[in-house]
Amino acid sequence: MNCGDIVSYMSEDRSRTSPFRAPGFGPAPGAKSDSNLSLYNTRLAVWKAVDIGLSTGSIGFLDTTESQISCTLHVELGNRSIDACIEYSTSVLSEGQAEHIGTAFDHMLSLITLSSTEPLARLDVIPQPHQDEINVWNQHSHQALQSCVHEVFGARVATNPDAIAVATRQGNFTFREISDMSSRLAHHLVGLGVGPDVFVPVLFEKSVWSFISWLAISKAGGAFVPMDIGHPKTRLDDIVSTCHASLIMASTLGADRLSHLDTVIVTVNQSFMDTLPEITSCPQTAVTPYHAAVVIFTSGTTGMPKGIVLEHAAVCTASAAQAQALDLGPEARVLQFASYTFDISILDMYTNLMAGGCACIPSDNERMSNLSGFINDMGVNWACLTTTVASLLDPASVPGLKTLVLAGEAVTREALSSWAYSLRLYNGYGPAECSLCTAYGPMSDEDDPTNIGLGLDTHTWVVDPSDHNRLMPIGAVEKLLIETPFMARGYLNDPEKTKAGFVYDPCWSVDGSGRRRRMYKSGDLVRYNRDGTLVYLGRKDAQVKINGQRVETSEIEYQVKASFSKAKQVAVDFVPLPGLDARKLLVAFLCTEDTSTADDTMAGPLHELFLPVSDDLRPQLVTLEAELSTRLPGYMVPSMYIPISNLPLSIAGKLDRRTIRARVSSLTSAEVDTYSLAESPQAPTEGGVSMTGLQSRLLELWQRVLRLSQGKDVGLGDSFFRLGSDSLSAMKLSIASRKAGMSLSVADIFRAPTLGQMAAIVVPLAQPAGEINLLLAKPFSLIDGHDEKTVLRNCASQCSVPVESILDIFPCTPLQEGLMVLSSKEPGSYVAQNVFKLGPLVDVERFKKAWEETIMSTEILRTMIVHHEAIGSLQVVVDVGVSWDDNDLSLDDYLSRNKNTSMVYGEQLSRQAIVRDDTTAYFVWTAHHCVFDGWCIPILLEKVSAIYDGKAVPSSTSFKSFIHHLQGSDEDGASSFWRRQLEGSKPGYFLQPSAQKTIQTVTVENITTHLVRFSPTASDITPSTILLAAWALVVARNSDQDDFTFGATVTGRSASLEGIETMVGPTITTVPVRVRIEQDKRVVQFLEDLQATSTERIPFEHFGLQNISALSTDAKSGCGFHNVLVVQPEPEEGACSDGGLDIQHSTKGSMSGHTLPLLVECGMGSGVVKITARYDPACITTEYITRVLHQFEHVINQLVVSVTDDRALRDINHFGPHDLAQLAKWNVDAPQAVEPCIHELIAAQGCSDCPAAQQPGRLLGGRKSHVCSA
Repeated sequence: MNCGDIVSYMSEDRSRTSPFRAPGFGPAPGAKSDSNLSLYNTRLAVWKAVDIGLSTGSIGFLDTTESQISCTLHVELGNRSIDACIEYSTSVLSEGQAEHIGTAFDHMLSLITLSSTEPLARLDVIPQPHQDEINVWNQHSHQALQSCVHEVFGARVATNPDAIAVATRQGNFTFREISDMSSRLAHHLVGLGVGPDVFVPVLFEKSVWSFISWLAISKAGGAFVPMDIGHPKTRLDDIVSTCHASLIMASTLGADRLSHLDTVIVTVNQSFMDTLPEITSCPQTAVTPYHAAVVIFTSGTTGMPKGIVLEHAAVCTASAAQAQALDLGPEARVLQFASYTFDISILDMYTNLMAGGCACIPSDNERMSNLSGFINDMGVNWACLTTTVASLLDPASVPGLKTLVLAGEAVTREALSSWAYSLRLYNGYGPAECSLCTAYGPMSDEDDPTNIGLGLDTHTWVVDPSDHNRLMPIGAVEKLLIETPFMARGYLNDPEKTKAGFVYDPCWSVDGSGRRRRMYKSGDLVRYNRDGTLVYLGRKDAQVKINGQRVETSEIEYQVKASFSKAKQVAVDFVPLPGLDARKLLVAFLCTEDTSTADDTMAGPLHELFLPVSDDLRPQLVTLEAELSTRLPGYMVPSMYIPISNLPLSIAGKLDRRTIRARVSSLTSAEVDTYSLAESPQAPTEGGVSMTGLQSRLLELWQRVLRLSQGKDVGLGDSFFRLGSDSLSAMKLSIASRKAGMSLSVADIFRAPTLGQMAAIVVPLAQPAGEINLLLAKPFSLIDGHDEKTVLRNCASQCSVPVESILDIFPCTPLQEGLMVLSSKEPGSYVAQNVFKLGPLVDVERFKKAWEETIMSTEILRTMIVHHEAIGSLQVVVDVGVSWDDNDLSLDDYLSRNKNTSMVYGEQLSRQAIVRDDTTAYFVWTAHHCVFDGWCIPILLEKVSAIYDGKAVPSSTSFKSFIHHLQGSDEDGASSFWRRQLEGSKPGYFLQPSAQKTIQTVTVENITTHLVRFSPTASDITPSTILLAAWALVVARNSDQDDFTFGATVTGRSASLEGIETMVGPTITTVPVRVRIEQDKRVVQFLEDLQATSTERIPFEHFGLQNISALSTDAKSGCGFHNVLVVQPEPEEGACSDGGLDIQHSTKGSMSGHTLPLLVECGMGSGVVKITARYDPACITTEYITRVLHQFEHVINQLVVSVTDDRALRDINHFGPHDLAQLAKWNVDAPQAVEPCIHELIAAQGCSDCPAAQQPGRLLGGRKSHVCSA
C-alpha cells in the first residue's frame, strides 16, 4: 500500500460515512454512556479559510474542565496553502511534545504530497529536526575498556588491600584475602582445564564462597555461569548441558543437588581452601578483554533457558559507568540481595567491589525473613532492589540506607512517594544483554516514575518495531534499540537467536567512517522525552517481569504442553485478579481435547469462555502443577489453571489477551479458589473443634496479606500458597506476624504452608507490641504497687528537682545498679569522655541545637539514678534544660579538669561542652556508663546528624521498653541456670588482687588478628566464641587450672526485644564464664560447647552479678574473678555522617576507673581485632601483660584455622613468635665454651703458696693440694 492508496481510502470512507455524521461531538445514539470513558481523546478539525482565522504556528490551550479531548489539530484550508494549529491540554502534553507533534504532522503531510506512489514501509517518517536532535543526544562516542574483571579487581586490591570487601554474619573478608584465596583456587582450576571461553557453572547459597569462585574462574581465564540453588534439577541440568560443562563449582548443598551428573564438581568451602597451596599470584593465562567473563541464563522462548554471554570488556565498561552514575565507591556498603541468576548480582558484586565498596551478603533466611534487620545490623547504605521487594520495606525501618536503585521492574508512583524523600532514589533500566544501561535520578516524588533516564555510556534509538532500519519521530511509542560498549556477545551456542536479537549497521547509522555499529533489539516500548530521557511503556512481545526476573511466557507454554499431553492449545498470561488491587498472578489457559469447541478461532460470550474444573480434570491439573515445579523455577509456575472452550483471537489472528483478562477480572472468589486448585472450601472448624485464638489471629494475617474477603471460608487444611500467594507474600506474612507478636520465618511458612501446620509451629511472643506500647506510654507504669506520690517526692528530693519536672520513673537494670554502687565507692569510675572533632564548615551553634534536640528526644540522656529504700535503684527521667560547660581551656586541660568531676546518685549522668583548641572545635560528651554503652554512639551520631541536616529523625525503641522486657524475664529459670553453671566453680587466679586500684592503659597496636575465615558452610562458630575460647586457654595456661571462671562483658542486645539494635541505653552486662579444659577434646567440640553455653545463657545474662553471687557459696566464688574479657565492635575513627554534618570520633578522651585488676577489650573492627588491656600495675607488669596478649593473639590464630580440622586442645601451642623472640633476646650474650680441663685451670693460677682449701684446724696450700691430687 502506498500513500496514494491511503488518501483514496480515506476519501471513500468519508463519503460512505457522510450521511451518518451529525453536528457536534457528543456520543452517537445508542452509544454506551460512561463519564469515565471517552470514544476518543484526539480530534482533527478541518476548516475553510473563511471559517476561521488562525495564523500559522499559533498554539491554543484546551480548557480541560469542559472537554475530554487532549489534543485537537485545527487545519485551515486556503486556496494555495494550509495553516495548522495544535490545541492541547497542558495536563496531558507539554509544549515540547506539542511542537514535536506539529513537526511530525508537517513532515508527513509533505511526504504524502510528494511521494504518493511510495510504499508506506519505505517512507522516512522521522522529520529532519527530530533526527538532528536525536543525533545530538547520541553524539558522544563510547569505547570499551580494554581490561579483564580480575585485573580491575586486582588494581583495587593494590589501592586498599585491608579494606573490607565482603561482610557476612560469619565474618568479614578484606580485598587482600578475597584476592589471595581466589588466586589459590584459580591455580587449581587451571590444573583442571579451565581457560579462555571455558564455561563453569557455579551453584551456591548466599555466601562469600560464590564470589571467590567467580573471581577464581575469571583469573583462570574461564567464564562463570551462576545458577540458583532453588531451581529444579531439570533446569540446572539444562544449563550444565548448554554450557558443555566438564567442571562445576558448588557449595556442599549445591554439590549434593548435582551429584547425579557425570561432571567433576569442586566443592568450595574453608576446609577445601585449607588444602590448596599458598600461591597468591594470579595464574598466567591467555585470556583477553574479549573472552567471555560470565553467562547469565534467562527464560527462553523454546522451553529452554538461553545464556547471555558477557565479555570482560563489557563487564568492566558497564561497571565503570554504573559506579560513576549511581554513587558507588569506597564508602558504599551494598546489599547483595539479587539472586545470582539475576544480572543485578553482577552490579552488587563486581561493579561494587571494582569501585572499592563492600558487599554485604545476607543468608538466604535473612534475605527473606529479616531484610531490614540485616540492613541495619550490617550498616548497609546502598541497595538495588525491584519495586516489589522495596515495597516490603518501610523507609523508616532502614534509616541508614542512603541510596536505592529500583531496577528489574517498572517503578510505581507508590514506590516513588515512599522512598524519594528519604534517600537518593534512582530508576535503573537495562536488559541482561546490555546490563543496567540507563538511569534516572536522584528522583523526587514529583518525577515521572516511568522515566528511565539517559544512557550510561550508551546510545538509545527508537525504531519501528517491525523494521529497525526506520527511526521513529520524537514522542512516538516504538521499540528501543540499544548501542553500547557493554553489550553481550550473544546467546551461548545459539547463533540464530543471536542474529535475531543483535543487528549491525541499520541504514540510518552508516556514517561513512567504515566502522561497524552493533545494536541490541530490546523489545521494550519507549518514547523520547523532550530532554532525551526515555519513558518506559511496556513490552512488544509476551515477555513479562515477575519479581524482577525476566520471563518468556512462551517457555511456560512449551513446558505445559510437554507435561500435559491433553493440552491442544495453551496460553499463559500475567494478569491482575479481582479485588487484589495491582496484584498479578501467572495464569495458564488450557484448551484440551475434552474442552475445545469446533470453532476455536472466535470467542464466544465471556461466561462461556471459561469452563468449570471437572472432577476428572482436577487431579490431572494437580499432577501438571507438580510436574511443572520440577521443570521450572517457582516464580514461573502458574498459580491458576483455567480450562477454556477456545483461545479467543483478535482480528489480526493473535491471542486476544484483553478478552481473557476481562473475564479473569470478573471471577468470583469461589472461582478463583477452584482455578487455583485450592482445597475444597472448608468451614473454619475442623472435626467440630473451633479454631484456637492463635489460629484465628494467624487467619486474620492471611486475610490481610492476601487481601481475602472476610466472608471467604478458609480452613486449617488450606494452603497459604494455594490461595494465590508467592514468596513475596510469604515475606509480607513473616513481617506482619512479627508486628502481631508472633515469630514466623519465611522458611517456616514454606515448611508448614497450611493454616493448621503453620499455627502448630508459630511461636507467640510474650506480649503483642500494641499492648506493650500502651503500657509503656503511661508514666510511672513500671512502679505499680507503690504509692506514686510518695515515690515522686522521694526522687525529687534526691535529684534536687521539682516534682512536676519528673516525667517518669522506672527500675534500673542490674548493671546500672552495680555500676552506681561502685561509682559511689570510687568517684569518677565508669565515666567516659567521648571526644568528637567538628569539621571546619560545621555551624557550631546549629550543632549545639541539634544535640540539645537529641537529648530531649532520648530520655536516657535526661536520667538520674537514686536509691529508694523500698524499691531499690530507680532511674528518674527529668524535664530539665540542656546546659553547656563553657570554657576557654585547651582540649587537654579541659579533659583533665572534667575528669575530676564526679557523677553519682542524684546527679545528671551526661554533660557536654564545646572546646576550641587553636582553630579546631571539639565536642566533648562526658557520660556515665549507666546511660550509654559503645553501641549507642553511632546511633546518637545518626540522630544528631539527621537533626542537623533537617531530615527525619530515625525512630528508636525507648530504654523503658528494655526495663519492661527485663521485668518479664524468668527469674526462677535464671537462678536455676546460674546455680547449675557455677556449682563447684573457682575463679582463674593468674593475677593476685591488690589493694591499690590505680589503672594504667596500654594499647598493643601490633596485635591484630584477622577473623574472616568463618564459612557458613564449613562452620557456624562466631568470632566472639573464638575470642572467649582463646582467652580461656590463656587463663588456663597462666593459672595452671583446668576448671575455672572468668568474666565476660557482652553487648546484651541478643534479647528478643523489637528494636533493641537501635535503642539508646546501656545493655552491656558482665557474666561469669565457666570453663572446663579437657586436653584430649577436639578444638571444634570445645568451641561448639562454649558457643552452645553462650546461646543458652542469653535469656539469663541480665540477671546481674550481685544477684548471681547471692545464689550460693559456689556462685559467689565463681563471680570472684579478677579478669574480664570485653568483646564489642570497635568504634570507627573518622567521619560519622553522610550529610552536611562533618563530625569525627577522636581517639582522645578516656574511660575513668575500673575496679578489677585486669580488663581485656577486644574491639572487632574492619577484619581485625584490636586488643587493649587495662590493668593494675601493682598486680602485673607491662612486660608480662604484653607477653600474655601476644599469647592471646597466637592462640586466636590457631583456633581460627582449627575450626574445620581434628586438632585437640593439647595441640594448641602457647609458645608463639613473641615468646621465641624474647628468649632469643635474653640469650643474646650466651657464654662461650672453655676448652681446658678443670685441673689445668687450677694449675694455671700461678699461686702455689696461696691457701687453696681450709677445714677446722688445718690449712692446705696450693702446691700441696696439687701434689695430693696428683
